[in-house]
Amino acid sequence: MELDVIHDMAFDHSGFLWLGGETLDIRTIILSDKKLSLQRFDGQTFHTIPLPYFEKKLLSVGQVYQRKDGKFYILANGQEQALMLFDPLSMVFTKIKLGNNKFLAEAISKVFSYNNKDYILTQKDREITLNVLKSNLELIPLFSFEFKDGKYLLDNSTQFIPFEKFILIGDDNFPLIAMDWEGNKLKQYSVASFSRDRIANMNKFWITEAFQKGGAYYTFMNQSNLLHKIDEDKIDITSLRGNSLPGPNNKFVVDSLSNEIICSREGNDLVIRSFDATNGFQELFRDDIFDETSGFELESKNVNEHLWVGTTNKELHYYRFPSSKVINYLPTKSIRTIASVKDSTFLIATETDGWYYLDKATNEIAPYNLIENGKPLKPYSSRNIIVEDEIIWSNSKGNILEINKLTNEVLAYRHFPVICMEKPNDTTIVYGTVGYNLMSFNTKTKKHEKLVATDSLFVYDIEINDNLLVGATDKGVLTYHLKTKETAFYDASKVGEDAFMLMVDYHPDYGFLLGTRSGNILSYSPDDGMFTTVYRDALQAGIATILFEEDNWYINTFNGFVSFDPKNETVTRFSDKDGFSNNEANRYSALKTNDGLFVGTIKGLNFFKPSDLTSLSNNSRLVLLKLRSYSESEGRITNVFDRNVLDSLKTIVLPSEHKEMEIDFSLTHNTQDSKNSFSYRLGEEDWIDLKQKQSIRFPNLAAGKYRLELVAKDFSGNRIGVPMILQIHSKDFFYKTWWFYLIVTFAIALLLLYFLKQAIVRKKLQEQFSHEMMRSQEVERTRIAKELHDSVGQQLTLIKKKAQNSQLPEITHLTHNALEEVRGISRGLFPTTLKQLGLSESIEQLVYTMDEQSEMFFSSEIDVIDMHFDETATLHIYRFIQESLTNVIKHSEAKTVVIKVLRKERTVFIHINDNGKGFVASDRLLNKSFGLKSMAERIKMLRGVLSIDSRAGSGTRITAKIPTEK
Repeated sequence: MELDVIHDMAFDHSGFLWLGGETLDIRTIILSDKKLSLQRFDGQTFHTIPLPYFEKKLLSVGQVYQRKDGKFYILANGQEQALMLFDPLSMVFTKIKLGNNKFLAEAISKVFSYNNKDYILTQKDREITLNVLKSNLELIPLFSFEFKDGKYLLDNSTQFIPFEKFILIGDDNFPLIAMDWEGNKLKQYSVASFSRDRIANMNKFWITEAFQKGGAYYTFMNQSNLLHKIDEDKIDITSLRGNSLPGPNNKFVVDSLSNEIICSREGNDLVIRSFDATNGFQELFRDDIFDETSGFELESKNVNEHLWVGTTNKELHYYRFPSSKVINYLPTKSIRTIASVKDSTFLIATETDGWYYLDKATNEIAPYNLIENGKPLKPYSSRNIIVEDEIIWSNSKGNILEINKLTNEVLAYRHFPVICMEKPNDTTIVYGTVGYNLMSFNTKTKKHEKLVATDSLFVYDIEINDNLLVGATDKGVLTYHLKTKETAFYDASKVGEDAFMLMVDYHPDYGFLLGTRSGNILSYSPDDGMFTTVYRDALQAGIATILFEEDNWYINTFNGFVSFDPKNETVTRFSDKDGFSNNEANRYSALKTNDGLFVGTIKGLNFFKPSDLTSLSNNSRLVLLKLRSYSESEGRITNVFDRNVLDSLKTIVLPSEHKEMEIDFSLTHNTQDSKNSFSYRLGEEDWIDLKQKQSIRFPNLAAGKYRLELVAKDFSGNRIGVPMILQIHSKDFFYKTWWFYLIVTFAIALLLLYFLKQAIVRKKLQEQFSHEMMRSQEVERTRIAKELHDSVGQQLTLIKKKAQNSQLPEITHLTHNALEEVRGISRGLFPTTLKQLGLSESIEQLVYTMDEQSEMFFSSEIDVIDMHFDETATLHIYRFIQESLTNVIKHSEAKTVVIKVLRKERTVFIHINDNGKGFVASDRLLNKSFGLKSMAERIKMLRGVLSIDSRAGSGTRITAKIPTEK
């Protein structure tokens, strides 16, 4: 809290508490740039909202007044005074013109309400004007008046008390005056008390506080501890004798239900009282909160339940009044056990502060004084009180106590610290210890006796039924039969995962019930030695005590009080918000009576009737208070406080360049409870615990769409209020968006299609070029073959004939050889046999010729394939085989060559294998060798597949696979 002094408080429609006052850093004598501010309190956090700028410095807020529409009038004081309308949702201040078209006035009063109209007093020079303050912020003057004597100035202490026929106006600067609604003076009170010539002990007669009760107005007057009443008929103010308060510093507060209480400062104490005309003042509460100079202000939505007190020494106090459904006793004491004495009287043992006697009929409680050897005895940590006709048995730490009910005299029998104790019969007390023994004490012989060695155990509680004792220990369950002395122990392997037992009780239907440290209740059946879990606490809070009321169990835990129906397993949890003095129950300190249930806690004893106990409804909800993010319209990081805007947000959009986001949030209508915690998650991810932190910051939220879910939890971990769900869209960079990827993919696809098309075109061009080259080659070969045959051949033939005629045998022989060679070349260039013999026989003829012309041995297997290929394809096949065999003869140095042309279904296979020296058949060699490249091109033109398998020294295997055309 930044305010050093609180002058006024008010709740808004969301249940937030607004505070106005002053900060000591903002004073005329201090040079400071700090601005005067309001503060909003949501139960956990104070938020500061600066007031707007005025020409003259404002020093304090004197009034925070709520209109019916939920907006506030804010009265600010300084060298001059200002009035503003403030919207707690939009956080917008609107300055109000106070006369002469100015926003600052010489002096104004607070805003007052009467008959659905708002009024304000303004002052210029000596003239005071009563105005109606319209909802549109226009001031409508009703009348004006002034005083002839003295100096006066309106301020926050000015009182305006309206009645049907007249108005009372006054403060500490001018006499109290009664005027009608036309501005006519009806009466003036104690004018002499404002005279500069008044006697020293005469106090000014002015109203400091006024409140309405039962249709009548009551007032507190300056420096008077008497209550006064305004007589409307006589227009008079009279003191009420017998209705006085110890001190003059008294204030009242009226809640929204028109209930009121009166608070007084008496020394350092705040005293809260109720008032009615019949019984006068009734004290309700008292607390030491003040120092020597403290003043205070009050606010409450329901004075029967709670009160906020703001002081002038930087303190804000919250008081929750005892519930009418849960009665609290000894609220500062740790309760250890309770026992019924008779009828409606009870003995209460505290942990360290002795015993108390409670008369439930009158609710009177007083110390129960014990005496040992003539000296006062204050029992310590009593674990049970056993009331008999004339004797009370109990313990004080390691002593068994025997108390005479008539004299309160105590006899103590010391042995070992007692942790728990029960009295199963007239002469025996059994008690448990820590690390010692399970013990018995004989009330006749006064002797302690060991029953079972429990030196490794903490025996926290025992219960006895039908001579069977069941003990709750820190390591499991101990059983002992008082008659047979049989003992058994059940550790974690028998009782379950949590063997740390805190308490044990007996139920006629469920048998022995044992409560564990982790919040489980186990049912133990002695007949079969089986343990069954009948309750698991949602908060895993340790079980302190159990009370049974009809079909319900009241399970008192270390974190709240649970109503449990074991038949349908319904659970309702209660806490201090429902009127209990504390949430942590104490072991051994629960008692069922005819009228209701007692439950002891570490701070206070509680009594309630189960039928009256209902869980309070919660109308709170989580709301956004601030959004910090990048505004694309403003081009900067902005803070949005306007709840109208925040509440209407459907989606928070974060631009790709600025993915930072921070939100502040709060729970409405929950200022009274500061124990809430918060959790959030994005989508279906794990919940993140914020504890009591009320802000979430994402420094760089990854791109995507998110669902932010925020929940509030109470002390018990149960969700409260309406959760908040926000949709967040964190934009990605354009080059990471789906549409960008789509465009890029489309562009790449187009580019690939272009390249593919170009490749296809290039391939077609290459194929066309190959075809053209092959065709040109064949044309050229045909031409050359024809030239060789028609020209060179004819010339050689003529030479041969002349040589023969001239009988030149040597020339004739040479010419003959040349002629045969030319004819061979011609046939190689253009195989005329293809047309004469067909493809298959031409291949056989080619093989035969190769065999004849070389020393290699050729073998062949040729299927008839002529009918499957046209003329062009036939030529390509022939040329392929011809080129292959030529390469074999030229390069292979083979001994044998095998040629196979086989047809299988719609495919022709050509195999040419030799056993020559072979070569490395690399892609590079295939591309460099014109012959091999030509062979590959021919097979490719036939839509076939060519493979060449060759290794150095291992021969060569050429295979062509050609689909048939027909």
